[in-house]
Amino acid sequence: MREVADLLRRFHKIKVTVVLRFPRTATAMAKIDRHALRRLLNERPA
Repeated sequence: MREVADLLRRFHKIKVTVVLRFPRTATAMAKIDRHALRRLLNERPA
């Protein structure tokens, strides 16, 4: 746990969220749709 704390200490802010369906690209299931993931993570809960 200390190793994780030391690793994360350099970050100013950390977000934790549950994603039911991880965004993937249409061309390859192994690729992450980073734009969709950013939009999903930056949504503000109502």
